Amino acid sequence: MVGLIVARSKNNVIGKHGEIPWKIKGEQKQFRELTTGNVVVMGRKSYEEIGHPLPNRKNIVVSNRMNYFGENLTTVTSLDEALDTVDNENIYIAGGYGLFKEALPLIDIMYITEIDMIVENGDVFFPEFDPNDFDICVGETGGDDIKFTRTIYKRKKFKIQLEKISNKYNVRRLDGSDVNTVLELCSKNILYYQYCPPLITKEGVIQDMEVLPPEKSKSDKYYLGYFENDVLIAVLDLITGYPNKSTAYIGLFMVDIKVQGKGIGTKIIEELCDYLKNTGYKRVELAWVKGNPQSEKFWIKNNFNIIGERSSNASDHVIAAERELN
Repeated sequence: MVGLIVARSKNNVIGKHGEIPWKIKGEQKQFRELTTGNVVVMGRKSYEEIGHPLPNRKNIVVSNRMNYFGENLTTVTSLDEALDTVDNENIYIAGGYGLFKEALPLIDIMYITEIDMIVENGDVFFPEFDPNDFDICVGETGGDDIKFTRTIYKRKKFKIQLEKISNKYNVRRLDGSDVNTVLELCSKNILYYQYCPPLITKEGVIQDMEVLPPEKSKSDKYYLGYFENDVLIAVLDLITGYPNKSTAYIGLFMVDIKVQGKGIGTKIIEELCDYLKNTGYKRVELAWVKGNPQSEKFWIKNNFNIIGERSSNASDHVIAAERELN
């Protein structure tokens, strides 16, 4: 779980002249309760404002300029690196602005303390976000002279809006009624199955429609068909949030052999990558069977960079690649 904890004023201020612009008894109680025993990730300035590692927590500082190390304290150079160093622990992003902004697309839950005051001449603000992406629960209130309210923003389950991932083709999830149509398209791609045997069967299509990586659910899988005039021209198996929250994984992409070589596959991948980028994803990963010249040429042409070689259930070795969504 990746959470975010922040307090902000009515005009969205979170800092002024390097300090929190209010002191309210009990306001930071929630921060201590949530983060104790967990992981806190913060930027260099936020850490320097505190001046020391927070006790009873794993502290990770994101900085390209300084190195802080000690008991329960480490420094990394990026948010991605921070997230990669944590296994099955609750992570809380604690600021400042740059880290909040970068982390927002990855956040599962935000604990925002709304401070009932206007801060004049504030110089650090909480980043804008779409509240429609979250279920909102207003919690306890507190404070004496200055009141505050706890608000929890829990991200709604991400769903790909299929009508938005292509401007040209009708895209929908494929199901059992499409098995024969998918089989017909795939079975014509003989070269693919020369490198990734056996040749596809009806049972194989059904298995492809259902198979999931570890710890992923059916709601994360999009086994999609691209249609033009009700004719299936491409099949795409996409897993969202795999192998991490900021990555989408393409398990299979196959274009009807009758329309290959016309730029259709590239068009589909470009539209998909644009859509994923606009929804907050940072990269797309995939793999092809080592030695398959058609797959290697296509994916490299479409800006996927080789990141390694590994074994696979489908073949002795596959080439892993990724595309950064800059």
